Amino acid sequence: MRHFDRTQYRCLLPFLIFSCAKRSISVAGTHSARNFPKSTKEQSLSKFVEKFYLFLLVVLLALAGCAESDDNIDTSVPPVNTNDRQAVVALYKDFYLPGFEVKMEWTGSVAAQNPGTVSPAYSQATVQRLNYFRALCGLPSVGWNASQSAKCQQAALMMSANNALSHEPPSSWLCYTADGAEAAGKSNLYLGVAGPRAIDGYIDDSGVNNSAVGHRRWIFYPPLSEVGTGSVNAAGGYKTADALWVLGNTGPRPGSPKFVAWPSAGYFPRRHLPASGRWSFSVADANWSSTTITMTRDGSSVGVTMEPDDIGFGDRTIVWLPENGGPAGYQGPEDVWVVTVNGVKVDNATKNYSYTVRVFNQDE
Repeated sequence: MRHFDRTQYRCLLPFLIFSCAKRSISVAGTHSARNFPKSTKEQSLSKFVEKFYLFLLVVLLALAGCAESDDNIDTSVPPVNTNDRQAVVALYKDFYLPGFEVKMEWTGSVAAQNPGTVSPAYSQATVQRLNYFRALCGLPSVGWNASQSAKCQQAALMMSANNALSHEPPSSWLCYTADGAEAAGKSNLYLGVAGPRAIDGYIDDSGVNNSAVGHRRWIFYPPLSEVGTGSVNAAGGYKTADALWVLGNTGPRPGSPKFVAWPSAGYFPRRHLPASGRWSFSVADANWSSTTITMTRDGSSVGVTMEPDDIGFGDRTIVWLPENGGPAGYQGPEDVWVVTVNGVKVDNATKNYSYTVRVFNQDE
C-alpha cells in the first residue's frame, strides 16, 4: 500500500510557514535597513532569495490547505494484468498485505455513545483493500466519501452496542441515530471484524443467509464510484463492528470488463479462494433461466452445486459451489480451473462464456 499521509506533517506546517514568512519579510526589508548602497550583484541576489522564500511560503500554504482535507485520501489501486503471475504477486504485496499493519486508532466509545473517528490511514487501507479485489476483476478503483463515512461510524457503533446486525435498526436501539440508521440501510455490515479484514469477509460471503453473495456483488458492482467506511474496535465487552456504504454511489458503467467472475480469471492467489466455497459470475441484465455451468480442474471434470438465484444485489449474478473449490481443495503448485458458462440470455441474444482461473500459492 503506497501512500503519502499528509496529516502527519500538520504539526510542522505552522512552524515552517512562520519561518518562511519571517525570512521572506527579513529579506524584503534588508534594503531599507541598510544605510549604504549595495552592488548590483548583491541587489540581484537579494531579490532572488526574496522571491524564493515567497514562492516557498505559497507552496507551504497550499500544503496546509490540502492537509486539512481528509477527502483527498488516495484509495486508488493500479490496474493489473492477471495473465502475468509476477504482476499479481506484486499487487498482492503492495496493496493487500500492508493493510493488516495499519492501526484503527478509534477515538470513540460505545459506553459514552460516541462514534468517534478512525485514522485516515485506516480508512485508506480499507478502501484500498476493496480496490485491490476490484483490480483483480478488471474493475476501476472507487473513492472514499467523508460525509458517508461519518454516518457509517454511527452505524457501526449501533451494531456493536446492540451486538446485532440490522439494515433497519429500530429507534429503541442503544446509540441509535437517524444518520446511523440511514447508513445501516445502505451498507454492508459486519460484526466481529472491521476495516480491511471486513472487506475480506464481504468478498468471501460465508453464512447460510449469504447464498446470493450480496455483499460481494455490491463491492464488484461495476458502476460503483465511491464508498463510505465506518469501524469501531472491541472494548468493554462490545464487539468490533464495520459498516461499508455501497448503495446509491453509482457512476457511469465502465466499458469493460464484460463480466465479473470470482474467483477472477487469470492468476489468482490461493489465499483468496472463498472459504464459503461460493464462486460467482455476474453480467448486467442477464437471464439465467437456460444457463449451465461446467468446470474442469487440471483437465478433470468437477461437480457443481447451484445456489438459488436472487436479483436483489448489484448486477445479475449466478452462484455455485464447485467440488473442492475452497481453500482446503487446493492441490498446487498451480490448479488450473476452466469455467464454461453457456446459455446466458443478454439483450435478446444467447451468449456463452469461458475463462480460466490459475490458482497459485502467492507466498512461494
